[in-house]
Amino acid sequence: MAYSTEDDLLVGDLALSPILDKEKFVTEAAEEIDSKLGFIYALPLPVALPNYQKLLLKGINNKLASGRLIMAVAIGGEDSTVHAYAARLVNEATQELLAIANGLVELDADRAVPTLDEAAGVRTLSIKNVDSESAVEAFATNFMNGQDYYWRPGTPA
Repeated sequence: MAYSTEDDLLVGDLALSPILDKEKFVTEAAEEIDSKLGFIYALPLPVALPNYQKLLLKGINNKLASGRLIMAVAIGGEDSTVHAYAARLVNEATQELLAIANGLVELDADRAVPTLDEAAGVRTLSIKNVDSESAVEAFATNFMNGQDYYWRPGTPA
């Protein structure tokens, strides 16, 4: 599912061939977004996302699709450099997408994987052979299980 349409492309008055499939660029950009966010969120993303989150995804889709489209059209004149506006669009979209993928920006959607806080109980240190005077047990209680625990050497737990 694309997050924008071909009418939203940021190409201005760039002369494009009528046989150029603009919808393909929009769809491929949406697939790229899903390929990054699919590791974090259950796809497809819900339609009921807040409007500002929909607009963020739409902007990322527009920038990626527009940048890739302009690069494809301008490739004949790019002997040693990439089209600057197209490169800027792709870089901005990539930065925004990485902000979501890295958790700096969170979407109101179901997660495909648990958050670090949710997974903390699953990945904590487990002691099978308990020693009442062990510093390892005190460490696990304090830092792995999140319980306040004071310990000093030679005292039972």
